[in-house]
Amino acid sequence: GNYFYYTRTEAGKQYSIYCRKEGNLDAPEDILLDVNELAEGHDYCDIGVYQVSPNHNLLAYSVDTTGNETFDMYVMNLSTKVHLPDVIPNTTYSCEWANDNKTIFYTTMDEAKRPDKIHRHLLGTNPAKDVVVFAESDQSFFASISKTRSNQYLLISSGSITTSEYRFLDANTPAGIFTVIHPRQKDMEYYVDHHGDLFYISSNENAKNFKLMTVPIKTPAKANWKEIIPHRDSVKIDNFDLFKNHLVVYERERGLNHIRVIN
Repeated sequence: GNYFYYTRTEAGKQYSIYCRKEGNLDAPEDILLDVNELAEGHDYCDIGVYQVSPNHNLLAYSVDTTGNETFDMYVMNLSTKVHLPDVIPNTTYSCEWANDNKTIFYTTMDEAKRPDKIHRHLLGTNPAKDVVVFAESDQSFFASISKTRSNQYLLISSGSITTSEYRFLDANTPAGIFTVIHPRQKDMEYYVDHHGDLFYISSNENAKNFKLMTVPIKTPAKANWKEIIPHRDSVKIDNFDLFKNHLVVYERERGLNHIRVIN
């Protein structure tokens, strides 16, 4: 949006300070969260999630002051620095806003500290009644919630060391149902982002160094995936990023890292 978001530290202080400036970097600094203040009176303090709403008016953040990696989530009005009544206990490391600026999706863990459930919270309602939109029953899989770089789609990823699975939902319709892109397939990893009318997908199916494909959002089944960068024996695709007019591919060849920009 119209803000520059950044973190900084100060000499003699242990924790980060989260800030923003509006319009340009010469604008006055707005301190959103000073973790040093949150840590006062505690031997330990950690921030789990830090997510600003799409309209830049609200901040969802979570804090752990015990060291057990279980976080309480808070929501703060960034104009007044006043907290909303919503406090969500026992969350973990992922959360995302829907585009209505009042719905938050977040993750909780099971007794083994495995992120296994994705919940939906509507601001102003009782967190104890939040809907579970996804529950991962396989103990070898971990669940998380994220958003495409375009901010158009919410993504639930569920993955083990060797296998992954994605579900998507239009971020403008948070009460909707998440749709599976491709059901988990043993020893197949795939990763998803969005641009225009397409999902971009990297996968290692029959491609140990990964290949890059696209698929129409309306028909995301694997049968419709179209290869745009094939598998290469000597070049590994580590990651990719989508921008308005460019695709950036991070590659590795013979131990050297390369960045390729494609219009």
